[in-house]
Amino acid sequence: VELDLTITPELKKEGMLREIVRQLQQMRKEKQFTPKDIIFLQIEGDKELVDLILENKEKIKKQIKAKEIEWKKELKGAKTIEIDKKFLEVTVKKV
Repeated sequence: VELDLTITPELKKEGMLREIVRQLQQMRKEKQFTPKDIIFLQIEGDKELVDLILENKEKIKKQIKAKEIEWKKELKGAKTIEIDKKFLEVTVKKV
């Protein structure tokens, strides 16, 4: 049996998306939100990451229990997330 170890653009995007969700879940935990808490997420940063989030907005909202995900310029008090040497600024607030 031979395995194809080629990382296609689709696989790379899926991996980046999973890492974004993982880090957002970690932010929820750091803020001591309960699993029932609904959040509001604002993002700013690398165009590729923002586009990836916005393209998968509904999927991410379900996974992190967000009411809304919004792109906003110049976020205040944001946390920086690094994914594949790209940066994303994120704020998470309880609704």
